[in-house]
Amino acid sequence: SQVLNRMRIVYTVGEWGWAKAVVEHGDQRRKMRVSYLTNAPLDMIEAAIAVLGGAKLTEFSFEEEPSTHEWRIEAGETAGDILIRVHWFEDDFPKQDGKTGTEVFRCQTTRRAFAEAVRGCLRVVLQKHGMKDYKRRWLHERFPIKELKELERLLALPIE
Repeated sequence: SQVLNRMRIVYTVGEWGWAKAVVEHGDQRRKMRVSYLTNAPLDMIEAAIAVLGGAKLTEFSFEEEPSTHEWRIEAGETAGDILIRVHWFEDDFPKQDGKTGTEVFRCQTTRRAFAEAVRGCLRVVLQKHGMKDYKRRWLHERFPIKELKELERLLALPIE
């Protein structure tokens, strides 16, 4: 159904290597702060590419110093579906093995819907800031344009 597939990610780049992210699906919503300690935009794109490629499991995290939001994306019951879970670790930087965190977001959607949400949010970042301003704001980390173009290429392929 259409409602099942509706997902949105908003990613707002601030100053000095900080950003805000919001993930929404249906009536679920989670706000997160993101620091420069990880390359969150690149990590999101790599996860989306892995998901489109049929990965059974992919993970990435948004580091907030000292807390962490860890995204875990698992294959769903049917071929095109995925389960996305975000766990929050209150004081887990650097990450410690064995801790489970608190689940703060959970949704079932399609591989394509997640990949399109990632592409959409990062296209907005690129349009708003451009390559040069992004690099200045994100403490000299380049915008992952090559990887975004690869994601867009994969999304343009016919759905099997």
